[in-house]
Amino acid sequence: MMERTIFAHRGVPAKLPENTMRGFNAVADSDVMWIETDVAITKDGQLILMHDDFLDRTTDMTGEITAKDWPEIKFADASVNAPKKLRGERIPTMEAFIPFINHHGLNINFELKGVSGPNGLALSKQLVRQMMTYLDQLDAGVKVQISSFNPILLGMMRQAYPKAQYALLFEKATFNPDWPMLAQACEVTEISIENEGLTEADVTQIRALGYEVNVWTVNSGRRIKELFDWGVKGIFTDNAPKFLKIATKYSDN
Repeated sequence: MMERTIFAHRGVPAKLPENTMRGFNAVADSDVMWIETDVAITKDGQLILMHDDFLDRTTDMTGEITAKDWPEIKFADASVNAPKKLRGERIPTMEAFIPFINHHGLNINFELKGVSGPNGLALSKQLVRQMMTYLDQLDAGVKVQISSFNPILLGMMRQAYPKAQYALLFEKATFNPDWPMLAQACEVTEISIENEGLTEADVTQIRALGYEVNVWTVNSGRRIKELFDWGVKGIFTDNAPKFLKIATKYSDN
């Protein structure tokens, strides 16, 4: 029997600002056991939880994260697009997030953001080193999955910290015939692929080669059921508490 997983994609962004402690606390207050979040690194080496390469979309500041030192952005409002009553959230750091995960006994999927620019390689290496330190601070019972669209960064992390589960991320448009070569090179056990345009044949092909399948981002109960019927293991959704019961039903069958 396959255990089905609902990942709280960046918290609960259907209701609360994405990648904020307010959203993560809402997950902790539910029965959802898996949070997904994004790990980025600032110019001075601070690991923060933010999806975009730039601050513009989700904060009241602008500019590329890797061009900013942490003191420059630590007081940015990371909930600028939310209603006024939900504003004032700060950008979470890994330093604060790890104790939160331990306290609530949650499991975590970290998506490592690719690092570009003139200091890209140095910052990538620093990100991997710091991730190792933070992962070692997690309680023994915490399950960890690490994913990335960047196969080089994912391979670096896998080599440095083999204890976690690893998943290679794909957009449907870039899911090319050479994907098995990339997956093998990264030594992953799971493929996390875009929902839009995904077919049952795609899922069957991935599973036939021995990989579990996770799908992002799915916000329809009907579609979640269809994907589970195809043999998908995990679903990333913006409203995990709402859809958790579907995964529970499939896991029990």
